Order: sequence, then structure tokens, then C-alpha cells
Amino acid sequence: MTVLIGSWEFEGPFTQAKEILHEPGIYAILTCTDSEYELLEIDESESVRATLERHDRFPLGKPESATNVAAAVYYCADLTTALREGLIEEVLREFNSEVA
Repeated sequence: MTVLIGSWEFEGPFTQAKEILHEPGIYAILTCTDSEYELLEIDESESVRATLERHDRFPLGKPESATNVAAAVYYCADLTTALREGLIEEVLREFNSEVA
């Protein structure tokens, strides 16, 4: 399954960190209500799974996490941190222009 954020196709949504790979990429934290997703946060990481396992606000799969919170992932092992950050800016520009 995939989720579109702007015109970018992210894998997911995932509700358990164990479903996510230990690879570099961009992750989006989403909340779902009535089959509609809302973007809460987007960031990049050298290990998406490790970051989401210890995320302070949205720890996936932990008992205290909200049941309507999920993550979507765009894996990009071939990109540096700086390039992933640039890609996030591009995704947000597209996403914001669609929302406006």
C-alpha cells in the first residue's frame, strides 16, 4: 500500500515500527480519521525504523501511542542527509500547494 504526499508516493501507512526497514529515508507521521490522512510531521533519518522506534511524540507500536497514528516512508538509501532534507522541502512545497 502507498500514500501520496504531494506527488510523492510513500510506502505505508505503517502502525508498527517493526514493519519499517533500517534504511535511510524520509518518514511522514500521519493521523487517520474517517479514511483521511493528515500530515503531522515529516523528517529524514539514516535509519527510519530506529528513529520511529524512539520517537518522543509518536512512538509506533507502543501501548501509549495513539491508535490513529501511522507512518509512511520514502526510502532513499542513495541520498545524503542534505539531499534528503532538500527532498523534504520539495515534498512540502508540493503538498502545501495542493492543500491551498
